[in-house]
Amino acid sequence: MKLTIQVDDQRILDLVTNAMEGPGSTYWCKMVRKEKPAGMEHLPMTCEEIVKAGGNIILEDIEADDGRELLLNMDSAVRGLEIMARDEKPWHLMNLLSETDDSETADVWLQCALLGKSIYG
Repeated sequence: MKLTIQVDDQRILDLVTNAMEGPGSTYWCKMVRKEKPAGMEHLPMTCEEIVKAGGNIILEDIEADDGRELLLNMDSAVRGLEIMARDEKPWHLMNLLSETDDSETADVWLQCALLGKSIYG
């Protein structure tokens, strides 16, 4: 059986903020740079605003120590939700949907979005 769940874009953007601006994921990744959408390069923008506008946040897995760049954008954000729901700790998705998510939920989601599974924490 396949179940389709609608997640509001703002909830996804809340995960971005929770993962990037709190204790969420900073123990295993760091931001390398922000790629703002064309025409918006001069504007001050948060990570959430960049992803919402179609830009990219480039991160590095500092635990892997391989220098590989990881791309966070709306496509990878949605993919992270799909992986989290299907393969990795689906109760975190339920926490997101019931708005009881926290930095741990955001961290699991970011790992799924960038690494394809939850590895750390």
